[in-house]
Amino acid sequence: MFFQNRKVGPTELVRKLNFASVDEASESVQSFLSSLKIEKSTAIRVRLSVEETLLRWIDHFEEEPEFHLEMGMRLSHPFIVLKLWEEEFNPLAESRNDLGLWVGDLLGTIGLAPVYRYINGCNIVQFPLRRPQWNPGITLMVFTLAGSLLGIILDLLFPDAVRTMVTTTVLTPLQDAFIRVLNSVSAPVMFLSVLTTVCGVGSILSTSKSGVRLIRRFLLYSTLFTVISMFLCERCFTVSVGALSLSRREITGILDFFLEVFPGDVLSPFIAGDFTQLIVIAMVLGNAIMIGGAKVQTLYSIIDEANTAGLIIAEWIGMLSPWFVAILIILGILNNTIHMLLGIWKPALLITFFSVLALVLRLLHISLRYNVPVTRLWSKMKKSFLLSLKTFSVEASYTDNVRCCEKELGISKKLTSYSIPIGLICFMPVSTVASTILTVYCAECYHVSVSGVWMIMAVFLAVTLAAAGPPTAGIGILTYTVMFSKLHIPTSALTIVLAGDILMGFVIYPVNQAMLQLDLVLAADKQGLLKKETLRK
Repeated sequence: MFFQNRKVGPTELVRKLNFASVDEASESVQSFLSSLKIEKSTAIRVRLSVEETLLRWIDHFEEEPEFHLEMGMRLSHPFIVLKLWEEEFNPLAESRNDLGLWVGDLLGTIGLAPVYRYINGCNIVQFPLRRPQWNPGITLMVFTLAGSLLGIILDLLFPDAVRTMVTTTVLTPLQDAFIRVLNSVSAPVMFLSVLTTVCGVGSILSTSKSGVRLIRRFLLYSTLFTVISMFLCERCFTVSVGALSLSRREITGILDFFLEVFPGDVLSPFIAGDFTQLIVIAMVLGNAIMIGGAKVQTLYSIIDEANTAGLIIAEWIGMLSPWFVAILIILGILNNTIHMLLGIWKPALLITFFSVLALVLRLLHISLRYNVPVTRLWSKMKKSFLLSLKTFSVEASYTDNVRCCEKELGISKKLTSYSIPIGLICFMPVSTVASTILTVYCAECYHVSVSGVWMIMAVFLAVTLAAAGPPTAGIGILTYTVMFSKLHIPTSALTIVLAGDILMGFVIYPVNQAMLQLDLVLAADKQGLLKKETLRK
């Protein structure tokens, strides 16, 4: 991800709004995207979105006002922006119902849909993009090897005085600084993420009864998978076990945990970073914004923009993570604590086994229920699965994900139009399994006492944070920061889950996507929106 910093100069195209200028703008966008080597399907989707926006403006404005097309890079982030100084007109809302608007907002938060703003007399449409990056797994491998090599060289070839100086003056301060950054940004970023998700998903639920059933289904699966993985962890890890039986005292502790989520005031949760209380504030505020509708649209726009900034910060943290892993490996070699990082093979193997088993069982279920050979079913899903595995990106594989559901599995577009956006954010069964297993492994390494209350808290936080956090780089490590603060796991344990989260992305992204596709087959069948002949073809 750090090897693709070719500079792309900013471009501004100012033209009269007519059909000829639409063709010129489309060619400019295509040229810009080609220079970035954007995934072909993403480039086509963005170019067509630009054309559609300009054509809707042409239909609305009788005269030919000037529009500005701006393209370029800001802090390694590519952007495409259309600006038109006229009366307010949202081209994204044209011929859409309320459900379509909120779906667009959900996709916009994860960089899959354009976003509209009207500021100081200017219609602004921004097309979010992500520059192609190296596969994070490959990047992690490179930095792991580099850190191991440097650590071995320092340990074998340099005297104790030099190793002590490097550790105390360089590496340890860098480690402490990164952990402080995680602690400072995790609460506000996750709060904004939850709030934006509540606004988008909540509005879909109020518009569509099938959306309510879908959300319940997704949360039920995630909770079930998390509970099962917790029982597996109890048998596979040697943790310091407290009271696992739910005695009267334990039940009181559980009630105290859930009652403490109600804050005494608004500011204290932000100051203390109490995320469970921030969830309550986000849910209350999100539902209030949803009910307020157009009257509070300005407030929602501000929150959405703040959330976009938060996701960019999370992405920066994700970019810094491999460097941090290298520092941690060097420190582990010099301080003789590398065994904790080396022991990550055990939770990684358990996560992989559980994920593959769950996917195989779901494939067999669909195969037997609809009389489709497993090999044929897998061949239909293989292309989107491998693309997700290769790119490690929801954005890059989104188009193939939709194509697989509609063209290969026979799921009606009426369902996929909103179920896939909701699923990309809320359906995270493998993610909850991974976060639970890695958390219990850290509890084992740092001898944290595990009780019945602790397990229930872990399940609640894993499901809630996975359902609320978008699939964006850097969100995973912020999720662990929040969980560890509530489960009394030392912040130094973040060094373990940081490497584990990046490594397990190989499994988490593609398996989550495949599980979503198979679950939508069942959901479509229940609603009469499944073309069974297409599924069996």
